[in-house]
Amino acid sequence: MSRRVYFLVCCLTLASIFTGCDRTFDNTVEFKGKVYYGSELESGNIAVLGPLPNAKVIVIGYQEYATTDSMGRYSLSIKTPRKFNDVSGKGDVFTLEASGTSSPSVYPQGNYVSEQIAVYGRPGDTVQVRDFLVYAHKEEDSSDYSD
Repeated sequence: MSRRVYFLVCCLTLASIFTGCDRTFDNTVEFKGKVYYGSELESGNIAVLGPLPNAKVIVIGYQEYATTDSMGRYSLSIKTPRKFNDVSGKGDVFTLEASGTSSPSVYPQGNYVSEQIAVYGRPGDTVQVRDFLVYAHKEEDSSDYSD
């Protein structure tokens, strides 16, 4: 009886490998968070002006994206294969990027830049990402650096 069970397990294992078991373990990682916009002050500090609606949030290397709601919130899910060799237990590193609109009718200072945040995640996880803060950088006068 035990030989039959062993043989059956071996056959099922080989069958799953040859039929593409990597597709069997595809799953999603969900990222949730908020995007804020701000302005750089003369002192160099950044004033947070509020949530940034209609900002685009992506995971670098993936096609999926999310757009923030009126409160700057987003929820983004990506498909990624499960891995069984994760010795750290933290999962993969994902880099998220948020970029804002430069619509002068909504944000008079316009030209908001993007910010990137790296987080760990595994398939099946819901990752709460720290808040993004995108803001217009002040232009430096290049004449201050001339010889």
